[in-house]
Amino acid sequence: MIFGISKSVRNAVHEEAFEICDEDFKRKYCYELIPQRTEQLMNLTYQFFDFSPRVFHQLRRLFGITSEEYLKSIGPENLIGSMVMGNIMSLKE
Repeated sequence: MIFGISKSVRNAVHEEAFEICDEDFKRKYCYELIPQRTEQLMNLTYQFFDFSPRVFHQLRRLFGITSEEYLKSIGPENLIGSMVMGNIMSLKE
């Protein structure tokens, strides 16, 4: 799931400045995520559905959260760091 969110955030960053319109609330994208190929995972792919990415991008901007900060907060580094420090509450939900 982290990879899908990362792909979504990185795609929204590359768009030029924009104003939110009604259509942005209805947008839905599907990304196909392909894991590294091994014999056990030969035909396995995952789909990630991204709902209203421009809306969420604008919300983060309104609150002063950069894409880099957001990705760092949900990324694997944060998860591993929490596990090492014994804080597994982030894994609860």
